[in-house]
Amino acid sequence: MVTVTPASLRAVEGVVSHVQQYSIHDGPGIRTTVFLCGCPLRCLWCQNPEALTGRPEVLFDAERCAGCGRCASTCPGACIELVSGRSRTDRRRCTGCGECADACPNGARWRVGSRVSAAEVFEKVEEDAVFYTTSGGGVTLSGGEPLVQAGFSRSLLRLCREAGIHTALETTCHAPWDAAANVFE
Repeated sequence: MVTVTPASLRAVEGVVSHVQQYSIHDGPGIRTTVFLCGCPLRCLWCQNPEALTGRPEVLFDAERCAGCGRCASTCPGACIELVSGRSRTDRRRCTGCGECADACPNGARWRVGSRVSAAEVFEKVEEDAVFYTTSGGGVTLSGGEPLVQAGFSRSLLRLCREAGIHTALETTCHAPWDAAANVFE
């Protein structure tokens, strides 16, 4: 078995939908909940359907689109075209870079998911350490399904535990046992 060094723990990358600070419903005390992207299930009652794919994406609300074309002109992959005054995206070619979302003046496009390192997320988590100490809280990984990104989940949870931060995992356990065992060690 390969020994994991702290530097390699910090460098592991994952795709995170968002980080919710001051969460009180995802475990004991005041918590920071990290929502990871990716889930193999398609439950009708899913609370975070925008995080089902395991990659960064750009979502689109056609009703907000003014047809200005800024998204099309800034897309580096030429994945967007204007059709009858509305933009249309070729999802097969879109990389989810988000440049079109940055250019949209009406918020018709927005990013879901960012590729980040465990160190970057841990820095955000550490900002709330005083709340964890005073309330008995900590960090919860949620999703999507955190076991889809077992390596990233393991790294982030270990960084938290090494810093004395309580950890919790919201999971369906719909993953191969070796992925789960790796996270739970």
